[in-house]
Amino acid sequence: MADVKWFWAVALASCPLVAQAQESGGEILPISVMTDLPASDDATDVLVRIPEGVEAIKIALTADDDLDLYAALGAGFEGEPIYTADGFSAGHGGQEQIVLRPEGEVGVFSPGLLTLRVVRPDRTRGDVSYILKAQGITGEQADELPASTARPVPVEVPDVEGLVTGDMVIPIEMKGSTRYQTYVFDVTGGTRSVELALEGFRRDMDLHVRRGAPMNEYTTEPDASANGPTPAEMIYLDKTRTSPVRLRKGRWFVDVFSATQEDVSGRLVFRTNQPPRESFYREALVSEVITLSPGVAVHGKIEREFRAYQTFSVAVPAGVSSMYIQTANAEMDVDMYVKYGTPIEDFESDYDEKAYSGRLNERIVLEPESGGTLEPGLYYIDVVSFITSDEEVGFDLAVSFEKPLEGFMLDTIELTAWDLESLSGLERALISTVKIEGPAGSGSGTLLSKDGYILTNHHVVLDEEEDEVVEKVFVSVARAFDEAPEQLFEAKPVEYDEDLDLALLKITADILGRELPEGLEFPAAPIPEEHGLRIGQTLMVAGYPMVGGAASRSSISVTRGILSGWDNKDDDDRWLKTDARINAGNSGGSLIDGDGFLVGIPTKEIIQGDDELGYCRELSAVPEAWWALISHVEEGSPDEQEEASAEQDEAGEGEVEEG
Repeated sequence: MADVKWFWAVALASCPLVAQAQESGGEILPISVMTDLPASDDATDVLVRIPEGVEAIKIALTADDDLDLYAALGAGFEGEPIYTADGFSAGHGGQEQIVLRPEGEVGVFSPGLLTLRVVRPDRTRGDVSYILKAQGITGEQADELPASTARPVPVEVPDVEGLVTGDMVIPIEMKGSTRYQTYVFDVTGGTRSVELALEGFRRDMDLHVRRGAPMNEYTTEPDASANGPTPAEMIYLDKTRTSPVRLRKGRWFVDVFSATQEDVSGRLVFRTNQPPRESFYREALVSEVITLSPGVAVHGKIEREFRAYQTFSVAVPAGVSSMYIQTANAEMDVDMYVKYGTPIEDFESDYDEKAYSGRLNERIVLEPESGGTLEPGLYYIDVVSFITSDEEVGFDLAVSFEKPLEGFMLDTIELTAWDLESLSGLERALISTVKIEGPAGSGSGTLLSKDGYILTNHHVVLDEEEDEVVEKVFVSVARAFDEAPEQLFEAKPVEYDEDLDLALLKITADILGRELPEGLEFPAAPIPEEHGLRIGQTLMVAGYPMVGGAASRSSISVTRGILSGWDNKDDDDRWLKTDARINAGNSGGSLIDGDGFLVGIPTKEIIQGDDELGYCRELSAVPEAWWALISHVEEGSPDEQEEASAEQDEAGEGEVEEG
């Protein structure tokens, strides 16, 4: 049996009290601290005594607002906790967790003291209630815990000022469990510029810098980032006012981040008082360039061992007025970049055209804006996968002049003719569940009508960076339950409600933007005539999660649970609760009862410590005005729908005979 040892602790108001507790031997209480962080306090400390034989330490914080959690071996923190913490968890939510293991990830901790610090971020106001727990774990349960989340000790980079003009090379070796390493250097006055470069890595790496403080996350805190899908990255800092990031006096923090969970090695290079290397990416990422012949499709592969893209070239003769570049049969989402004359050095700005849409396959058409012909010469094409994955990506690529290569991409759209009589009610509901992809990411949705209306969540179609709903998304439908869905259609949002977290989409075109085939009908979800639900009844969540497949492509998945209850925040904010798992990517999918009816929309999971519940919108929450837009809604049981369809067929045949 696994042995779980609860630590003993005393909650303390400040670091001096920690020192007093240490001197007194750390008189202790069981640590399951439930208390408040008053509005007047920025932080509070808890001193923990570690018993003998502990192989791992699990620390969990649950709060009703955003708080951060830090841990350091010993009594108290030296200076600011973010600099000296052995572990930290500083996300943007009410749950934080730290896992600590002994140095080298093996063995046991020496008996001693551990200091936990609960910190108020600048964005959090008022009193905050929280629960803080810590466990010392041994045996099988310790083996099942993830690797240590301890923050690596920052590495001081000496004598950057003393370089004057030159290079400093720092070898880097990181374990897969580490993911990043922080380096620190000081700028006083003699340095005019610093170039930071990652070289010699064989896996996708990222580089982030910030002046004045370490980084807890990489979305908003860095002053500069280089995070393309490549193992080589570079950031250039100088003191000119025109520089995107000015090099100012002070302490600078550099995070080298591994985008994979594998062991990596390479080097971090500091170059001072030298102009930026304009050819850095071209030199660092020398790639085999595959030559294309117009009108001939080739099979390409992104192997990821060294880079997340593959480079091609094609020679365009004089007199060509248009060029079609297109991929097909991609095993996961790929994008394309094109440049005339020289290879592409970065995907931020060094390209002439790009196709970056959320489509599984992409197409670029090059045509002069004012007519005429294309510039003759060599064109370079990069096929890129921005999906974070170690899996290889296969795809087909073709270039043609004046018109698309016939038969290479989808010429017609044909939905599988499902034998509805042989399907159960659940299977009828599953074929109406679709995958949604676009600039905002991916999620799931449910077809409500034969003419292509889809119900999903608002956050599935929300571009968070732009804070607006996207113009269109791409829809994949299932041809078989044991295969990934096929991306076939475009859809546009027609209605949405941010408060309800609901959106209504309409399929408007095929994947290439062409009109839908005449007479095309979509498999609509069975909808009950009444929306009565009973606590304890069986519920199932269906969708396309981000786990269980090849990166961005997985077959439809179903989780089962019960109706656990309701959360009625107010009359306009009613949630259905279920213990059925809602995995990332299932948002907006189908909540199905035991008879195969669509009864709700899985939306989010609420996690508190080890407990979690799925929150879903009931179908009755969909605004009446939306239903008025939708035609051909499939009401009644699957059997009743089949009978109604047969009656309509018979009636139709009679009319023909009479005419």
